[in-house]
Amino acid sequence: MIARRGFLAGALSLVLPARARAAGYPARTVRLLAGQAPGGQTDAIARAVAHQFAERWQVAVVVENHGGASGTIAARAVAQAPSDGYTLLVGSNASLVLAPSTIGNVGYDTLRDFAPVGRVARVTYALVVRAGLDVATLHEFVALARRRPGAISVATAGPASSNHVIASRLAIAAGIEILPVPYKGGAPALQALLAGEVDATVADVSSFLGHADAGSVRLLAMVGAQRSPFAPAVPTLRESGYRGVGDDPWYGILAPAATPAAIVDTVAAALRATVRDADMRRRFSALGYAMFDESPAEFSRALAAEIADTRESLARGAR
Repeated sequence: MIARRGFLAGALSLVLPARARAAGYPARTVRLLAGQAPGGQTDAIARAVAHQFAERWQVAVVVENHGGASGTIAARAVAQAPSDGYTLLVGSNASLVLAPSTIGNVGYDTLRDFAPVGRVARVTYALVVRAGLDVATLHEFVALARRRPGAISVATAGPASSNHVIASRLAIAAGIEILPVPYKGGAPALQALLAGEVDATVADVSSFLGHADAGSVRLLAMVGAQRSPFAPAVPTLRESGYRGVGDDPWYGILAPAATPAAIVDTVAAALRATVRDADMRRRFSALGYAMFDESPAEFSRALAAEIADTRESLARGAR
């Protein structure tokens, strides 16, 4: 009995300090790393979440932009950060699923090196072209690309970014050859399109609706399964005959692996309060974003399933 009490006391001495530290979290500035340049949807989501977290925690929550390489620079930095909850990631399916599955060694393993907290939102994507490109529909775009193989330039956020993968899969499905041009995020890609440096891009609808209304760009097709209420006349890729090309990207919050469960739960509670906030939901709905409301375990299961599905799809394509 004495030995058993001694063992329990020793075990409690290890557990209680960790719980005490978790109970005091956060006690200083929390860094939220975004994998795109300022102005893109990753940055917008990160800043909205940072504002909500800071108000709830009454500590500073700062967004740091680590753009480039399809978001893998930011993801790698968080994977290598201390597991204390003070460095978090705004990651996407591009940096967490597509890049590790297609690029190879990105410097982290998504399922091993992160503690998923929860997803924030799914963003509505569309194929958009510069106004000066002589096409009005997706079929005309495909026909032009067939006449000019390799000449139609498409701005992307890097080789394994969502827009690069969607554009590449569309090219394969349509039997055309395009010229991907990488940028450090959606905002620089859109600026390149508006400046006439590239012919097209696949990007967040909310970022270029005003430009479409002004006639600076033209929407050709929605990426997701449904038409957008902001552009109801624009058909989806599926409606246009191109199934399995891709889906709208999502964005979520992750901590480094081995972050104490109590800290993950604290961040998860703040995130669930954030996505349930009425003002936040109105703001994101106005952008066409679909909000998530899930636990760390639900995010973990969804992440593992999507990685498995992506790798299986890639394996089928290689055969």
